Amino acid sequence: MTGAAQVGGINGATGDIYLWVRVNGKDVPDSNSIQTIPIAGFTTVLVSTTEMTFKDGDVLEFVYAATKPGLGIIASRPKGLPGVPSIIFSIFEL
Repeated sequence: MTGAAQVGGINGATGDIYLWVRVNGKDVPDSNSIQTIPIAGFTTVLVSTTEMTFKDGDVLEFVYAATKPGLGIIASRPKGLPGVPSIIFSIFEL
């Protein structure tokens, strides 16, 4: 399973953004990822990927946090191009 989030800052915010997996209200060990936003206007895709088994009724969440206000997950609509979603999930059944 993969969560890929478009991240960046507003109003000149710089710092770190984290993205991880939570199942049934508990953080999944070693599922965290980090991206530094070094300058104003910088955006990138932050990916958290892991392999796990789910049971019927499990609740899956992708959670994010940031070191400063103004940093987070963003969506955009570039003129004349398809929109950029804030986050994309991929889950596979084997």
